[in-house]
Amino acid sequence: MRRKTYGTVRLVVAMSFLFATTTAIAGWPGSAWLLSLQAGPQWVRLAAGVGTAGIVLTFLVFVATFFFGRFFCAVLCPLGTCQDIIDLVPRKRLATVPNRRILRYTIAVAAILLFAGGSAIVLRYLDPFSRYGAMVGAAKNILQHGNGAHFSSGMLWTAAVPLFLLVLLVMWKRRLYCVALCPVGTVIGAIAKFSLWRMRIGKTCAGCGRCGSVCPTGCIESATGSVDTERCVLCLKCSSVCPNGSITYALAGNTPYRQRPGSAAVPDISRRKFLIGGSALVLGAVAIGRGFSHVFRTGAHAAERVRDLIYPPGAIDSERFARHCTGCQVCTVACPAGIITPSPSGFGPVRLDYSHNGCAYDCTRCNAVCPSGALRPLDLVDKQWLKIGEAKIDLPQCRIVKDGIACGMCVRACPKGAIFMVEGPDGFAVPEVATFHCIGCGVCLATCPVAPKAITVTPIEQQPVGF
Repeated sequence: MRRKTYGTVRLVVAMSFLFATTTAIAGWPGSAWLLSLQAGPQWVRLAAGVGTAGIVLTFLVFVATFFFGRFFCAVLCPLGTCQDIIDLVPRKRLATVPNRRILRYTIAVAAILLFAGGSAIVLRYLDPFSRYGAMVGAAKNILQHGNGAHFSSGMLWTAAVPLFLLVLLVMWKRRLYCVALCPVGTVIGAIAKFSLWRMRIGKTCAGCGRCGSVCPTGCIESATGSVDTERCVLCLKCSSVCPNGSITYALAGNTPYRQRPGSAAVPDISRRKFLIGGSALVLGAVAIGRGFSHVFRTGAHAAERVRDLIYPPGAIDSERFARHCTGCQVCTVACPAGIITPSPSGFGPVRLDYSHNGCAYDCTRCNAVCPSGALRPLDLVDKQWLKIGEAKIDLPQCRIVKDGIACGMCVRACPKGAIFMVEGPDGFAVPEVATFHCIGCGVCLATCPVAPKAITVTPIEQQPVGF
C-alpha cells in the first residue's frame, strides 16, 4: 500500500465505525452492543456499579492504549471522526494547534472531582459520545416529524449549539477539542504518552515541515523531529504527506524521537513543567472541588429539577440519575413512545413528558440501550411492576363531573387496572386511582380528553430497588 493512502484508509475505517455507531443509536436491530465501545459512558457505568461490562471494557481500552496509542480517538470516537470530516473543508493554511496541557488536565480533574461530588455536568457537555448522541437524537426528531416544531430548547443547548461551536473550533484550530477540552481524550492521552507503538520520524527526514502543517493536533515538532504521543490521535496524515517515507508507525525504542541533524538541541523541560503544573493543578482542583462540592454534591442542581419530574424506569432516584446521566440522548432516540426528552436547559438529565403519550407497558428499550448505567437494566416483568410515579385525578376537572358526559377513557387505558369507577357524591360513576397498583406510566394522563388535564402524575422520591 502506498503511504499516501494510509490517512485515507484510516478515515474510511473511522467513517465506517461512525456509520455503525449512528445506526446503533438510531436503534438498528442487533447493533446496540456497539454503544458499549464508547469509553466515556463505560467509565460512568463502572462508577455506577452496573454490571461487569464497564470493568472489562475499561481495562481493554487502557491496555490497548498502552500498546497502540490513541487508537480510540483515531477510529472509535464518533465526534473525532466528525471533526475529521469537517476538517476536509478547504481553507487557508492554519496555524499550529497549541499544546494546552494545563487546560486539558484542569478540565479532566474538574470532571472527575465534580463527578465524585455527584455532578456529571462536565461529562454532560464535553463527553464526545454524549454530544454526538444528542446531535443524532435532534436530527432524528426533526426528520421524524418533518419540521422543527419538536425541536425543543433542550435540543438547542445539547445538540445545535455544541455542533455549531464544534464546527467553528475545527475550522479555526482543527482537533483542538481532542487535545484541550475532551476529558476522555485527556485520560487516554495520559496513557498513550507511554505507548509501545507510536508514530516515529526516521533518519531520512528532510525537515520539510509538511508533517507539522497537516497534523490536526499539533503534536509534531518539526524543529526536533519529535512526535508527542500524548496528543497524537493516529490520523496518519503525517505519514501520507511525507515525501521520503520517514514517518512510520512502529515499536518505540530506547530513543523514540530523533532530533533532526543540524537542529539546535532543545532542553527537555517537559517533565519539570509537568510536575510544577501538575502540583498547581492538583491544589487548584482540590480547592475548586471543595468549593463546588457543596453546590453539586449528589447532583444538587440537576436533582432539584428532576425531583419535580418523572424520570424513566430504572433511574432509581433523582440524585443517582442526575449523577450518572450524561445526556447522550440514546434513550430519547430509542423510546418508541417519544416521551423521553432532554432537559430544557441542557444542564440536567433526561425526563419523561406525558403530554402526548405514556410510557409503553411492554417496552424496556431505554434500559437496554443506556450506555452509562444511569438506567438500570430491567426485564419486562420487573419494569411492569416498577413504580415511577403516582396518578391523581382532579374530579372537578373531570368531564364526567364538569360537563356531565360519560367518559371512563382513563379506566380503559390503564394497563395495570389501577383506575376504576366508583360512585361519586352526586350519584355519578367517577374514576378513582388505586395508588398501590398505579405505577405512574402516564397512559391515563395522555388519554384524558379534557384540557387542562383532569389527571396528573407526580414523581416518587425513589423507585423501588428490591424488584
